[in-house]
Amino acid sequence: MKNLLVNTLLFGFILNAGTQDIDLAPKQLSREILKLSGCEKPVSSELKSTALFATDTSESRFYEYSNAYPVEYSYVGRVHTCRAEGCTAPGESGPKENSEFFDYFILFDSTARILSVQVFNYEATHGQEITVKSWLKQFVGYNADKELIAGKNIDAISGATISVHNICGDITDKTIALKNCIAKSSD
Repeated sequence: MKNLLVNTLLFGFILNAGTQDIDLAPKQLSREILKLSGCEKPVSSELKSTALFATDTSESRFYEYSNAYPVEYSYVGRVHTCRAEGCTAPGESGPKENSEFFDYFILFDSTARILSVQVFNYEATHGQEITVKSWLKQFVGYNADKELIAGKNIDAISGATISVHNICGDITDKTIALKNCIAKSSD
């Protein structure tokens, strides 16, 4: 009976978490920009280029900064990891409703090279190890010049396989999209 109650409560938490709105201006973002640039009040504007978003934009945003050198761009977004019913193999995505997720941001320089990655909201039952700053540091310097492969050029984490694969895929996609947007705007 106790296990049934715990499982029911956990399922309810995950169900509610799947509908939680993303914080598109987390405090951690401002703190990280201050740490990297020394700028206490960064001036940003949202990038709305269609080249940046191939899908729904309700759970993500790109921003451009005018006074936070070396930070020129940021991305804030959500990655869905598993569904309340369980996880699937990497690359298989299920419906977003009833899903577990994490929210994170990326800071980029003027060439779309990553300066920092941080997970600021982890709402999943497994894989929290990807929130560790020392693990996330391996993305610093990435500029989409190669594929991110867990277990090869990105450290794999036992018990966090889905989260690792999904964050690698999302970081790759967003970095490529920003590089393409920067290239188009310089034409």
